[in-house]
Amino acid sequence: MNENFKSTLNKLAKNKSKAAKSLTATNTPPPLPKPQIEADIAPVIEGQTVNEALDVQQGFDKMVAQTAEKIRAKTIEPYKADMTRLAAEHKALKDNNSWLGRGKREKQMKELASEYKGIKRDFNATKKRDLTMDAKKNIEHTAPQAHATHEQARETLNYHASFRYGATEAQAGRQYTGEITAVTRLGVMQKTPTGRNVYHDLDSFEELPNVGDKVRVTYNKDNKAELVTVDRAELTRQTQQAELERQQSQGIKIDR
Repeated sequence: MNENFKSTLNKLAKNKSKAAKSLTATNTPPPLPKPQIEADIAPVIEGQTVNEALDVQQGFDKMVAQTAEKIRAKTIEPYKADMTRLAAEHKALKDNNSWLGRGKREKQMKELASEYKGIKRDFNATKKRDLTMDAKKNIEHTAPQAHATHEQARETLNYHASFRYGATEAQAGRQYTGEITAVTRLGVMQKTPTGRNVYHDLDSFEELPNVGDKVRVTYNKDNKAELVTVDRAELTRQTQQAELERQQSQGIKIDR
């Protein structure tokens, strides 16, 4: 076998090997993509928030005040008319200088003055009377939709009062570390390592945390909250330390 023939065989063998590798590579399924770790998405709050309910209440209170004044103006109008009439009758009798029937006129003047005094007393009492309930009843009958909207807001505010019962309200210039235990339309609740619940208003956050987040919430002078994730191990250590101190405190009380 001459050298040229050997060279030709070698080339054919190499080409066959490359073709086989290419076929194998073509038939091999592509590697599966690595699973993406999805970032936590801030929760979407549905339903009427506390601030929305407060806005409704403020508008309703203004409506009640205006309605009360309308009722008051309508109620005192007859008193004003009666006082004007009595004052005019009294003046007419007083201006009558005739001696004829003088005693009768004086008696009538006293009766008019007494009646005027009684009406003026009722007039002043009506001006000072609280007509809030009258106004609310009037709105309930004449503007049922406004009344129903206010009732919904009142229910939200009652739920809110129950939600934050016993919780410390977050304040400007302070920071709170712990786990987020609730994120609702009524606000955000956080539990500190000492077991204290802290209430945060929804509008304090630019982006809401998620339930289960272990964070440090820091409030600036404008009462806006900044969120920083805290080390879980450190938070666990703080919780254990707080529990130990609580148990030691209980032990001291028992010893005493």
